Amino acid sequence: MSFRDRLESGDLIWGPFYTSPAIAHLEATARIDCDCVCLDGEHGVFDRIDLNLGILALRAAGRAAIVRIAQNDPSLIGAALDSGADAILCPHVRTADDAQSLASHARYATGRGFSGSVRSAAYGAQSLTEQIVQADRHIAVIAQIEDADALDHVEPICATPGLDAIFIGRSDLTVSMGKTDRDDPAVTDAVIHIAETARRHGKRIGTFVGTASEIPKWRAHGVHFFLMGSDISLLIAGANGLASQIREHG
Repeated sequence: MSFRDRLESGDLIWGPFYTSPAIAHLEATARIDCDCVCLDGEHGVFDRIDLNLGILALRAAGRAAIVRIAQNDPSLIGAALDSGADAILCPHVRTADDAQSLASHARYATGRGFSGSVRSAAYGAQSLTEQIVQADRHIAVIAQIEDADALDHVEPICATPGLDAIFIGRSDLTVSMGKTDRDDPAVTDAVIHIAETARRHGKRIGTFVGTASEIPKWRAHGVHFFLMGSDISLLIAGANGLASQIREHG
């Protein structure tokens, strides 16, 4: 089942962010019990070659590869998809025009550039028709709403054809709204508004959570796709857990 099909099913989906160019560490991260890994091209420190290798590593591990591109740029969308990404997550979608640009450049039928010699085309093993049909059917396109000025455009963003899901960037939204707590009532109200609007337009919903204990709260509002933690935070948490055990015997 493709990642897009998983999104459509409404099953609980979770995965961590990955920010490092260390491919061996990504291979290890992909061995944890997750559904996907989000290669963070916005805040991570890898280039196109690293991204290409990262997607290859995730495909080998049987994990869906989500790529958060640095910005809403057709060249970045195409590069990630040509390398075999299962989903595109675009940050800072503020308007319907932003959403439409993202959706149109992620699928061949509406504007994605074509090449038959890339990984996503099985390096020429697929016919042109096979490649177009399969890619346009299986790629998930996710718009991230995370800016206060996007709150006036939630309705048209969520109504955009070609978008599969809305990802709510709660941390950025908190900062953009001038708050310091992701659980501030004003932020919570904004997140619920986005979620309800997305549901009304048939879009699936994702968000970031700091702890697993937050999941039931957001599941009640229709959220079923969660990104939590990162390669860095998992490393620190694991090392601190080990240190804590050692200190108990000191």
